[in-house]
Amino acid sequence: MTARHEEAHRGNWQEFMRQSARDWRLYPQLTKEQLSGIHTPALFMAGEHDTYASKEKLHFLSSLVQGSQYISVPNGSHRPHMLHESPRYVNETILAFIGSHPL
Repeated sequence: MTARHEEAHRGNWQEFMRQSARDWRLYPQLTKEQLSGIHTPALFMAGEHDTYASKEKLHFLSSLVQGSQYISVPNGSHRPHMLHESPRYVNETILAFIGSHPL
C-alpha cells in the first residue's frame, strides 16, 4: 500500500493532500438536469473493486449523460490506470472510445 501511495504523490504527500482538498472544493456539484444537458460522449471508468467511485454511482451518472458509457476495469481498484494494475486495458479502452466518437 505504501508503494501505491508513493507512486501517487511522489514523496510529497502534504502537497498531494492540499491539491486534493482544492480539487474537492472546486469539483462541480452538477444537478441531474445539468448532467442530462451534457451532449458530449463521456466515458465513465472505474476499477471493479473501487470503493470511492462505485459501480452504482457511475451507472447512475452514465444514465444521465447522453452518449456516455460505463466501463468496469476487471480486478481494478480506484486507480486502474496505474502500472501495477491495468494501464494497457485502460488506455486501449479510452482509445477505442475516442475512436468510436469522431469529431
